[in-house]
Amino acid sequence: MLTKFEETWKQFLESIEDNLNNFISLKYVGILLRHLAEKGQRKISRSLPRGCSERSPNLVVCKNENIWSQTLSLYLCDKSQPLPFHDEILTCSEDTSIEQVDIFLRRALFNSCGKIHTVINVDKMSLTLCEGIEQLLIKYQRDVHSDYRLVFICGSDSENRSALISSLDKYRGTVFLMEQIELCTCLLHKFQNTSQSDTISPAASVDFEK
Repeated sequence: MLTKFEETWKQFLESIEDNLNNFISLKYVGILLRHLAEKGQRKISRSLPRGCSERSPNLVVCKNENIWSQTLSLYLCDKSQPLPFHDEILTCSEDTSIEQVDIFLRRALFNSCGKIHTVINVDKMSLTLCEGIEQLLIKYQRDVHSDYRLVFICGSDSENRSALISSLDKYRGTVFLMEQIELCTCLLHKFQNTSQSDTISPAASVDFEK
């Protein structure tokens, strides 16, 4: 009986090995997907401005009317880098879900790729969401080993009404706020059309300043 069982078990293992030869593991699927995602993308290597730190959250409080200018100043301090990508900024509201913030934090802390990740309007989050984010930050900071760049920006008018801002106060930093004229000049330069083509006319060609 034992001999027959051993033979059956051996045949089972051999059949599994033969079947696995026709498949690829999830690990290599992940490597392939990451390679495809990085292929053709411009290399990003942003640096946080003075007053902010890598490998820790950063809280920036400014006037409500300056939130977007403050955000742009964060990215335009290094004029050699492009404008922020869609996956670098999360604009929050009362309807923002914990799942959205969770995905954003995972991207920021574990796969930053040299980017700066910014959460805007932190003061508009619900109390339940603030508590959930605080727990996620505590959990992820224990496991992260990358030089991530994470910034939370909120308006000063309601900073005292947010539980998350209170917990992040120890990470409070300052970011130089660029003047409106300088911001407009930088944006005009970034939006200039530098492509040359004899057959395709980009939409920007209708604006003679681009």
